[in-house]
Amino acid sequence: MAQVGEFAQLDLSDNPRYFIEFLDMVDRAPKIKEVRNSTYKAMDLALGSHVLDVGCGHGTAAIEMARLVGVHGTIEGVDISGDMIAEAKMRAQDVSNVTFRTSDAYQLPYADNTFDATRMERVLLYIKDRERVISEMIRVTKRRGRVVLADVDFESTAIFSNDHLQTRKMTALIADACVNPTSGRELPYLLRAAGLEDISVDLQAISTPYEFCFHLSNGTLRSAIEGGRVTPQEVDIWLQDLASIEAAGQFFQSWVFTIVGGVVG
Repeated sequence: MAQVGEFAQLDLSDNPRYFIEFLDMVDRAPKIKEVRNSTYKAMDLALGSHVLDVGCGHGTAAIEMARLVGVHGTIEGVDISGDMIAEAKMRAQDVSNVTFRTSDAYQLPYADNTFDATRMERVLLYIKDRERVISEMIRVTKRRGRVVLADVDFESTAIFSNDHLQTRKMTALIADACVNPTSGRELPYLLRAAGLEDISVDLQAISTPYEFCFHLSNGTLRSAIEGGRVTPQEVDIWLQDLASIEAAGQFFQSWVFTIVGGVVG
């Protein structure tokens, strides 16, 4: 069963559509566009900009940026997943200034000093060697260009429920499925340590609906059952509680995003 922590190995999953549907659910969340807009502002996008989106997923941000940079600008999107790149290409059929290719973030297929800005959103959560990836992003960015990262803290999620202790346990299990569940709070340090200048930090809060919470939680918690970290009864009772809260029109879940940018010296 697919779980959120498998994003780094999506093409090995038995259900790649799970991840595409997951990203679509994120795109439907109230205020998620404000998070993306905050990254575009931090990148200082302008007409004619040449931009790289690392870990572009199914291409939502790349397609948006293609319109912002105009016909004389270009957007390159790379992702480790061939399934995601195929989906991105299909969605961008009518966008002439965006290109997608399959690539490992550890070894970007571009020359030094290629882009005016590089961007990564909700990817470092799943990457073991974050410093190496950030170094690659800096390498392909022009001097005085901008590198921008956006991530959420999985430990920052708040879910309304009738059992606070059990909710705390479940959200911790979900967070533990990620390589770097506290990535959001670590971004300013990572960019400073990488030598970037003029660091900017922005925070954005979003809420997500019940369908997203269930999609995120179910597979990950079922995997935790297999690992002996929680019982099937605990998971069922907790999910049933959330379902009853949703049926009463009271469901609520929130997240905090950190958007950090820096200038290449």
